[in-house]
Amino acid sequence: LLPSTFSPDPHPTPPRSGEKQDKTSFNHLGLQDPRSAPFFFSSVTSQRKQNKRLWGSVWRMSDVDLRLRSTQKEVPHARSTGNLAGEEVHDALQMPHGRGRSKRYSREGSGLESFRMEDGSETEPQDRATLMSNVLLENPETETRWYFKHFLGESHDNYMTVLTSPDGSCREQIVLSVLQETSKLTSASHNEKLIRAILWRRSGSERLVLPDKGKAPDPKRILIEFGRGSPDKKIEEIKDPEIQQQLLVLEEQEGAINFKIGILYAKKGQRTDDEMFSNEHGSEAFEKFVALMGNKIPQKGWTGFRGGLDVKSGTTGEYSAHTVAFGKEVMFHVSTYLPFSKANPQQLERKRHLGNDICNIVFQEDSETPFFPEMIKSKFNHIFALVSPDKEGYTLKMYTKRNVPEYGPSLPNPSYFADGRELRHFLMVKLMNGEKATLSSPSSTFAGKKMRTLEALISEIHFAAQTQKTTKTGTLRGKKALEAFRSRGQEIKVGKIASGAAPTSTFSLNIAEQPNMSEPWSPVCITTEFQHQIQCGDSWGKDLVVATAQGLLKIVVAPHAPGELKTIPLVDNSLSIVQIAIDDDCELLVFRTADDRGGSLYVVPLADLDNGVLTRKTAKRFLHAPSKDCSLFALHHTLRMADCAEGVPKLIAISGKKGRVYGYVPQNPGRVPGMGSGGTFSPCGEEIVFAETVETVTLGSQVIGQPVVACAGLKGGEFVIAHPNTGATTTLFNSGSKVDPIESMEVPCVDDSAERDFLLTFSLCSLFRDEKGREARPFDVKWSSKPQRVAYAYPYMLGFMKDAIEIATMLNGTLLKSLHMPRIQFITAKKDVYFANVSKKAAYWSVFRMSGQALSGRASEADLSQLPVHISGNQYSRKLSTSAFSQDMLKSFRQRSSTSPTVAAIAE
Repeated sequence: LLPSTFSPDPHPTPPRSGEKQDKTSFNHLGLQDPRSAPFFFSSVTSQRKQNKRLWGSVWRMSDVDLRLRSTQKEVPHARSTGNLAGEEVHDALQMPHGRGRSKRYSREGSGLESFRMEDGSETEPQDRATLMSNVLLENPETETRWYFKHFLGESHDNYMTVLTSPDGSCREQIVLSVLQETSKLTSASHNEKLIRAILWRRSGSERLVLPDKGKAPDPKRILIEFGRGSPDKKIEEIKDPEIQQQLLVLEEQEGAINFKIGILYAKKGQRTDDEMFSNEHGSEAFEKFVALMGNKIPQKGWTGFRGGLDVKSGTTGEYSAHTVAFGKEVMFHVSTYLPFSKANPQQLERKRHLGNDICNIVFQEDSETPFFPEMIKSKFNHIFALVSPDKEGYTLKMYTKRNVPEYGPSLPNPSYFADGRELRHFLMVKLMNGEKATLSSPSSTFAGKKMRTLEALISEIHFAAQTQKTTKTGTLRGKKALEAFRSRGQEIKVGKIASGAAPTSTFSLNIAEQPNMSEPWSPVCITTEFQHQIQCGDSWGKDLVVATAQGLLKIVVAPHAPGELKTIPLVDNSLSIVQIAIDDDCELLVFRTADDRGGSLYVVPLADLDNGVLTRKTAKRFLHAPSKDCSLFALHHTLRMADCAEGVPKLIAISGKKGRVYGYVPQNPGRVPGMGSGGTFSPCGEEIVFAETVETVTLGSQVIGQPVVACAGLKGGEFVIAHPNTGATTTLFNSGSKVDPIESMEVPCVDDSAERDFLLTFSLCSLFRDEKGREARPFDVKWSSKPQRVAYAYPYMLGFMKDAIEIATMLNGTLLKSLHMPRIQFITAKKDVYFANVSKKAAYWSVFRMSGQALSGRASEADLSQLPVHISGNQYSRKLSTSAFSQDMLKSFRQRSSTSPTVAAIAE
């Protein structure tokens, strides 16, 4: 029974046994005061944890009948039901966790699909300009539609075979497309060839880039590089030009080319779908919102994307709303524009359209009216954007079915948009990303259908190729066959572009009205005239320290005139430095050398670098003698000087298969002037013996009550956790593919628990594991080519390949952008991300910086703008802009178009 302290009524009367607990009964119990609801909710949760029982009747809090509210925001609701034993059974509630993650609440046993709600309260407050620069399309077609962008209309090979999974449990028909191309980013004297490959499977296409070694591509070797199993001995080439049309259709199944989105009008107090769909007309505020989202167009005679509407006879209404965003047509199914029937209270004609849309916008006149997505009954509706007018702007909440993976962008805090253009841009990106996430979810309504469709299309390609082989059609050979193949592809491509259905288009309507935004990873070019190849480096405050063949140099990162880049020598070329790390807080420079006598480790206080250039002779006093033959090391960067003490791991040094951890005791932890600098390293714990040679290592952060651990990647593909206290190792993950690991690093835990999460990278994959080997995130990141290094800058991951930087989101691992540059050299990613590449002047290197604050979304508008752009004589200016690349490519295209009508059509 409810204690009387829970109710404003001092003498509540218990309901009779078997009495239905409806609204009247609850009012009778004295639960009318909304201030009592949060307390009762908390009490129920507490009782559940204590496994207590309710005496007497079964209690039920209906989220429909009880409208729990607080003065701050709407909260998820729970209900208490009973079983035959009289025990409480409560719905699960998962509270917010991690930055930018959404609330989850479920109603198990209710027969209703659960949703998670996002209102921006879990997102860190951000500068508005920075926020909008992080509103980005995930898996944009300009990056993922490789076949249309790179293959179609070019000479390439297509193969078919059967692939057996690595464990031998599954065999499936596949198609492989292979293209040899020359990198267009290198100078004429440094042309580099590469191989692009697409593996077409029933689970979706996969992409891969390999270096071209000058030989004819071996399809078997390429298939093995994908790591998806072993191909049959019989691999047949498909030479029919029509295969290009079939593969283009196959690629179009990867996701929606165009979008249809519902807009549902809800008056004040309306909660059910029948009430909302029965609004014959919208208010003035609703019409203003619809006009903001798209242009009002007549349905009859419409020639663009129709989104399932009847554009011939007009049976689905007189008008609709339509727009174009990011090259995609969007048809809005506006509830008040669709036919209204007074005789049909369910308004089935309206529900037929909005009920089949994956994403719906609910325009709610009154933000105080509770919204329950389960009240709109449709198994196809997965995402609801709840928009409410507020003063001169709008508030926004998102509701997403829990079987849909996380997707971006995160809602701002507060989730209020004073500028309608900002809201439109944000909503379009959010809903497009949400629809892509829904279609890619293996547990969504569409997953099985998509797999069956892809499997049928691949099987049809196999059958058509076998039929053509049997009937001996297509007798062209040699150059004529090659030209016929290319001509057919170009014809298909021009047709797609002319019809406005090019998947790589980025055209948007009303683009002039959109806010001026730049991409958060837009790099700043420090110099284009660095004369030495960089081996490794690290940041020192705002400057950069790099190791070259001429020694260790400090690059002063500041505005300068051409030819006047300031560099300061720190160590001469008598020492061959191959790895460095700078700890700004502990004021230490640690570097490793490699020569014929083995590797050596040096620890230099930063203050000593002011005493002149170090040589092999003068650096001997900084030699860390215990780390003889050092092959690798890692510093504990998060351990600050004030926390350093004997026995607290600060440094791990690796020598082949052995490792040792050292604690650091600073000489002057209080930084008192005149008391000196530096300190001493002393061994702590036991020596660690690994099963194989260590290729990559990192020290985990200090967790209260737990010893520090190290994560190491071993030759052969195994990742282990090493315990310095005991010297023992435990397997974290084994790739089982005999590939060498690329990176192991710690990343912040998403649920703020005491566990440490690690990012493990090998071959074409990056995955997340906690220190006990459990999956830390429900996704892996797939790279299109093997990265040389991987950097983490929340909420992004950057994979540095030989000729590109791929950027993926940490929300779900999907690709956001590829920056193509020749001969990239990763330098460091401690705070900001530094990298270099070969300059257009082949004898020079360009050095770039990506702002860590801009990437994390915490930068101010001034930080994003940096210094004036493209001012003559200022080498510290933004280059590498997407628009600059596009203009260069367009100029080249137009020059070529004078000799080719096909290229001319594509250029237009």
